[in-house]
Amino acid sequence: MLPKMLPKNIYNMKIFFLLLFFICLFNNTIIAENISSLEQVITLRVQIAVLQNKIEELEKRLIEGVIQRDKAINNAANSVDKRLESMNEFRSQLKDQSSTFVTKEYYDGAHKDLSGQIELLKLYQANQEGRMWMFGTAIGVFVTFIQVIIYFFTKKNKL
Repeated sequence: MLPKMLPKNIYNMKIFFLLLFFICLFNNTIIAENISSLEQVITLRVQIAVLQNKIEELEKRLIEGVIQRDKAINNAANSVDKRLESMNEFRSQLKDQSSTFVTKEYYDGAHKDLSGQIELLKLYQANQEGRMWMFGTAIGVFVTFIQVIIYFFTKKNKL
């Protein structure tokens, strides 16, 4: 028993087979197109896989770069912290040292007192020099007076 679709006469059978041939030919071209589309899809999937591998590599390199950058930043931060710590120590040493310095007000007062004492010492020295000069002159006059008296007494005794 033939399916109901099949024609009953030969002429119709020729047309039927011709149609069947064209349908198969059309199906082959569609299949060929589908195969080429599948090949393109496969090619695209391969390219996507390659790109995904490259992306993963780049992500790894980026992560490594970020890790190295973070290490460098941490090292730099540590060195800056050490420098700042040493600067703070130096600052505290300077602060301790400056606390032992004389203040300007104290220095000015002490300088004024010392200047006054120096003036008094100069005056005392001048006074002492004057007294010594006077004492030397008095001794000189006394010695001269004694010599004059001795001269006159020795001259009267000779006469």
